[in-house]
Amino acid sequence: MSSRNLRKLKGKPAIAEEPSPLHPGDEEEADDLTSDTSSRPANIFSLLNESQSETDVKEDDDVDTSAPAPLPQTQGKRKRKKKKSSRRPAAASSEDNTVSEVDEVDASVLEVNRLLGEITVQSPATEQTNSTIVKNVLTIERKHLNPDAEMRRMFGRDVVDQRRTGRRRGPGHPRSFSMVTNVHRFPPPVKLGLSMELVEQRGSEQWFQFVHGPQYQEVEHQFLAAVESVNPDNILALMNRHPGHVNSMLQLSDVCRLGEDLALSAELLERALFTMEAAAHPLFSVTAGTARLDYRRRENRPLFLALFRHARALSERGCHRTALEFCKLLLSVQPSDDPLGAVLLVCHYALRAHEYQWLVRFHAQWEPVRNLSQLPSFAYSVPYAHLLLAEAAGDSTEAERLRQQADAGLQRALLLFPSLLPLLNDKCDVTPCQEVRECPLFQPAAERSQAQALTMLCRLYAERSSDLWKTSTVAPWLQRNALESARLVEQKDPRVAEGQEARKKRYPGMPLSICRHVVVADVKEVMGLLPPEITSRPVVGHDPLPPPDGTSGYTLTRRPRAALGSSNPFAAFFYSMLPNFDPNNPPEALLDDGHAVAAAAAAAGGAGPAGEDPGLGGELRTSVVSLLDAMRDLLTNLSPMPATVDEDADLDESDDEAWADA
Repeated sequence: MSSRNLRKLKGKPAIAEEPSPLHPGDEEEADDLTSDTSSRPANIFSLLNESQSETDVKEDDDVDTSAPAPLPQTQGKRKRKKKKSSRRPAAASSEDNTVSEVDEVDASVLEVNRLLGEITVQSPATEQTNSTIVKNVLTIERKHLNPDAEMRRMFGRDVVDQRRTGRRRGPGHPRSFSMVTNVHRFPPPVKLGLSMELVEQRGSEQWFQFVHGPQYQEVEHQFLAAVESVNPDNILALMNRHPGHVNSMLQLSDVCRLGEDLALSAELLERALFTMEAAAHPLFSVTAGTARLDYRRRENRPLFLALFRHARALSERGCHRTALEFCKLLLSVQPSDDPLGAVLLVCHYALRAHEYQWLVRFHAQWEPVRNLSQLPSFAYSVPYAHLLLAEAAGDSTEAERLRQQADAGLQRALLLFPSLLPLLNDKCDVTPCQEVRECPLFQPAAERSQAQALTMLCRLYAERSSDLWKTSTVAPWLQRNALESARLVEQKDPRVAEGQEARKKRYPGMPLSICRHVVVADVKEVMGLLPPEITSRPVVGHDPLPPPDGTSGYTLTRRPRAALGSSNPFAAFFYSMLPNFDPNNPPEALLDDGHAVAAAAAAAGGAGPAGEDPGLGGELRTSVVSLLDAMRDLLTNLSPMPATVDEDADLDESDDEAWADA
């Protein structure tokens, strides 16, 4: 029996404790190192299963009895080591590898710390504080831009049509869209010449502008002529020829809204947003909050109008949370100027969407910059939000603090804008107590003593949000604070005089942005309160009340329509048939060799200077001009025959009574 087998029987290690450096990858030696023979009883019969050659036994004997000096390597042994070199490392070297890997990781960490500085480990309290950092109030959340998702949250998936859910990308739409969902309903965007370019970088803000190509400019001129024709069919025909024209979609959306086809109106608005987002710059991000557009540039205004009207359409469908998100988007595009008065919509949509905490944060952040408390909508809405936050608060101390804050805020609003209380009581069918009715501050006649601009703001808020003050929680709270405000008036509290002075000084006129807001919102009860300098200006749906310092990349000429102001019914009849005909600027239509071709006649010599005889073309030109002069005289001089009244005829008394009743 070999010495190796004898050592196994005695329980001694098969080799020395220090592995030989000449054979670090030998598997047989690794197995001997990793096996723990002392912990297991020796099995004598296991020797019968070993089949080792005599050569291996002799080699083992030589290894055990030899000195630690390197052994002479034979040619056969060198071949065996070369064969084992391609195998995986031995298991005994796993610990060494782990140690080396840890050393490499530590070295990498030390190198990074040397370059970037040591990393300070934050405590759990610090991490929790950082996680609750308040985001910007105008940050757009993409998930809230989907009205179908809000409807599923309200009514469930079974109610909402499953074919319209999600953000599926239909054929022809390789990119995703943020402002419009279900883009598979629309055809691929047509390249009509609408694009967007980056103008400049102002700090973290990126200012963009839309650009109209030559083809799009030509379509804009055709659209202007179609609008002046006062015929929606002309606009529809133009959009059928050029389906990517945005102003045609916005104008037809208004026509459908007037016709009470709200579904088609909303679809046209979504299609307009889809077209503009498809033409947007790659860096234009809706959710980043850094993209800006200047309303003074005429090419940018359709995006503002589309966002405003789309938010209104969403609110009418009951998707108030989505409408609030689009209103935030409209406000973030140009927050410094707010050309459409979107700040008046924010509080309305926030209350309807139950975003009370967000409204309080928005008011706290924007009050030092925009002085929002001077708007009746915010003066009444923020205490409203505090009250409902107090009702939902779990802590009694916090609820009491919020309730006191709501009472103080509402009393301040009642003293500053007292004319809003009678409007809310009238809309809510509430009869106040006698003390409030007899208070001179809350008399309906007090509205006539304030500025017309303030009256318009109060009526605008009452028309929109009066139904929010009818609930069983809010209505008693309003009447209780109205009574407290009436008692403050009797006590001659100094806040009453301060509010009266503020109403006289702070509302000298109406900003153009607020007037534009009223026109676009189309609130009939408030339209009559617009100042005369606004109502005397022509108002068009695709560009209501353009800014006086507006700019554009090209000139959009308007054809004079002086004859339309005539009271001649025959002229109105002819203009209804030929809306593009202008008798003051007749077209150069000549006949050349019996063919009516306008451009060819002008090239044939019919445009020569006066006094020359260009031949047949000149004679025909003279005839056409004479005919146009005669037509102009006809339209000017024709008038209806005066109605003859037979004095002997008997008048029917029933007609007089009918007119009197009318």
